[in-house]
Amino acid sequence: MGFIAQEAKEIIPEVVSKKGKYYSMQYASITALLVEAVKEQEKRIMTQNTRIEKLEKENENLKTVIEEIGSSRLVDQNLLSK
Repeated sequence: MGFIAQEAKEIIPEVVSKKGKYYSMQYASITALLVEAVKEQEKRIMTQNTRIEKLEKENENLKTVIEEIGSSRLVDQNLLSK
């Protein structure tokens, strides 16, 4: 498994070199970049998961409030109709 040097050159030119008509890559440098990229993505995922959990709780709370409002209106209507 490998990378296409010409494509990698556009993103991380520091790891690509050209000798004549052939390109080569320094894979050791890429490993460090990939590890850091994975760490960064993991942080983003954790932040997004925390936000999703918070929004889900808020959504449940809002549903409860809406149900309570609906129930209290029914009670008020029943009282008024008597």
